[in-house]
Amino acid sequence: HRRPTGRVASAVGGAIVASVLDDGFAPGFMATGEDWSYAKSSERPDRPLSNAQLAVLTTRSDRAGFLQLGLQYSQILTGALLIAGTGMFGRMLGTCLMGFGLVTMGHCAQHECVHNTAFRTRRINNAVSWLVSLPRLTNPIWERMLHKDHHTYTNDPARDPEIMAGSPANAVPGD
Repeated sequence: HRRPTGRVASAVGGAIVASVLDDGFAPGFMATGEDWSYAKSSERPDRPLSNAQLAVLTTRSDRAGFLQLGLQYSQILTGALLIAGTGMFGRMLGTCLMGFGLVTMGHCAQHECVHNTAFRTRRINNAVSWLVSLPRLTNPIWERMLHKDHHTYTNDPARDPEIMAGSPANAVPGD
């Protein structure tokens, strides 16, 4: 498989300097154009939120996590009841509710659990990530590894697996 080319990043004096890819692909994230994909989030000069704002937004709660999960299951159950006990319009509405509930629970709940932010403890995040992954037939361990690389190399076509998956270089097996 061919990978996109053009990345020219080098360390100079302990800092990662501008690359051809960064200048051409993501101008605006950083006016100076340096390669920020190696920087810890807390060290990035372009962070839009302060530490105090992040602390409020990232407070983990089992109660809030289970409430959200319960609401998602309620949506799926409501869809199932509409499908089972109503006319054509109710079945169509129920199918939409149930389908949307399964997709959002499968993606959003898994995403937050992979980040260990849906619940207070890692143990509950892991258990729920497996539970909500079942309808999508996905493996949360694989998703966690893939997502870590995505956040490490966000929007870098040569290294971000969520972009590389749709890359023309990956479209034809054996190319």
